[in-house]
Amino acid sequence: MTRTLKWWIAIAAVVVFFAGAAVGLFGGAVHVRQQHMMMIRHGPRVGERFQAHLQRELNLTPEQQQQIAPIIQRLGARLNSIRQETSARVAEAMNQSHEEIVPLLTPEQRERLEEMRRRHEEMMRRRGEIHPPHGPPPL
Repeated sequence: MTRTLKWWIAIAAVVVFFAGAAVGLFGGAVHVRQQHMMMIRHGPRVGERFQAHLQRELNLTPEQQQQIAPIIQRLGARLNSIRQETSARVAEAMNQSHEEIVPLLTPEQRERLEEMRRRHEEMMRRRGEIHPPHGPPPL
């Protein structure tokens, strides 16, 4: 094998490695986005949607619907409680990280970080997602 051929093989291997890494990162980002969208889609009205899904798929009788309704209502309440607890835990983790990061930043970077936080909160309000405020009070 010639020296030139060895170099081309090495370069090809590096290109394939980085292409694989890029595809992996992109695929991971798509997966995270899909999971996030699923959480939005299965928001506070998940019980109603689940009951409608059961009706559609199983052709429930009126008696079955009546028996299942309280079970689905309890499920909705439990899922809402889990969602609220999770949201609070996420906000707490974000706040802790924010408090650790802020002292490491320049004043200009702190202002930019605060602006990022405001934009994020505004986006969440526009989506109708209710979350506790992120980060400490404005600087």
